[in-house]
This record gives sequence, structure tokens and C-alpha cells, in this order.
Amino acid sequence: MASHKFFSITVLTALLSLCTNALSRTEYNCSSQKVNLTIYYDTLSPYCEEFIVYELPKAFELELMHIINLRLVPSGNAYIQEPNNTISCQDGPAECYLNSIEACVISIWPDVNKHFKFIHCVAWQNLGRLQLKEDAWKSCSKITMLSDKPVSNCYKSGYAKKLLLRYANETKHLDPPHTNVPWVVINKRPLYYDYKNFVSYVCEAYQGHPKPSACTTPIFSSAKKSNSTRLHIYYYLLHLMSCAAFLIN
Repeated sequence: MASHKFFSITVLTALLSLCTNALSRTEYNCSSQKVNLTIYYDTLSPYCEEFIVYELPKAFELELMHIINLRLVPSGNAYIQEPNNTISCQDGPAECYLNSIEACVISIWPDVNKHFKFIHCVAWQNLGRLQLKEDAWKSCSKITMLSDKPVSNCYKSGYAKKLLLRYANETKHLDPPHTNVPWVVINKRPLYYDYKNFVSYVCEAYQGHPKPSACTTPIFSSAKKSNSTRLHIYYYLLHLMSCAAFLIN
């Protein structure tokens, strides 16, 4: 009798444990949905270049990528001219061309960890005024080991224009309409001119537990300085390689 009672208690305890664990998993999954972070930008805008080079890497430095769905949309102030669907860019044909190239890179390598390195490299080139000839972006292909051939094929085939039209249409229908670039949106909430503080907004929007350490400790703590320093060294070396590749070409 005692043995039967012990067995019953054991089974009930196990079932209770399973139910509790299942509930905990469900609550965690519901509360740990990623934050949608979308960046609408132009490739030759100095404000966009500076944001991509100096600010956006924080998403990687501070180990926030596991809570973020990061989208990069290279169509900030581009607009469509009807009836021929001609795309015009604020900084002229060169910007439309680079927007097209980056749209192709994003399409070919949808993993943001891959295409962001390329986009960062091109932005750094632009800040250093290394984009002196049309195919200078190919040096970033070499640096990031993302072949330039499929990118060129994407552009020459006309698929790049389809991508840009899609991005331009998405940007045109933003609600509220964008007023500046980069236009940074978190869960459909634009940050307007406070986009450089996107980390704090990401932390505020994230409802999961536990929160990343960047959301619970000062961003410039000694540990974060260490991570930031390592990444800045990486990007500095990337810059030197970009310069070298440009000179070789």
C-alpha cells in the first residue's frame, strides 16, 4: 500500500514537473520574440554612412543579434518616376547604382551577418572617399569573400531594378512617412532623429528574459569596452584591406 502510494506521488510529481516546464517554455517563447529593427538608408548619404560605420555595429558588439531581426533597406530617399518606373536617387545615378549593388548582395546572401560586412565595408569606403570608380565595391567583395560575379549578374540581368522598385515602394508607403535618413524603425515605431540611440530602444522593446547584459548594465562597462575594442580593431583592419585592394585595382 505504501509502495503504491509512493508510486502515485512520484507520478503526480513528474506530471506536475512536466506541466510546469512546458508552461515555462511556452511563456519564454511568447515573451522572447525578437525585436524587428529595420534601417532605410541611402548608400551615399553621409548620415547613413556614419550610422552604418560607427553606430550599427553596436548590434553586433553588444551581442544583441540574438534578440534582433535586422533588415537593411537600401532605398532611403529614392523615388519612382512614372509611367516608366524610372528610379531616381537623391545623390544621383552613382547612388542608385550602389543601392542596386547592395540590394543584390542582400538578396544573394540573406544572412545579415554576411551582407552587413559588405555594406559596412562600402560605407567605410564612401566615408574615406575611396569610391572613385564605379566598380570600387568589388574590393569589398574580396575582403568579405562574397563573390562579385553573382552580384554583377544580378545587376546586369535587371533583377536589381526589381529589388529597388520593391524597396522604393515599401519606403514610399511607410506609416508615418519617413522624414530623414537613415530612417530607423523598431517594431514599426520610427526613431526619427534619435536613431543613434537605437540600442536603448531595442532593450526597451525586448520583452524576453533574461535580457542581454547590454540592456542591464552600462553600455560602456569594462566588459563591453573589451568587446567593442576587438570589433573596432577588426573594422580598422577591414578598412586597411579596403584601401590596399583599392590601390591594387
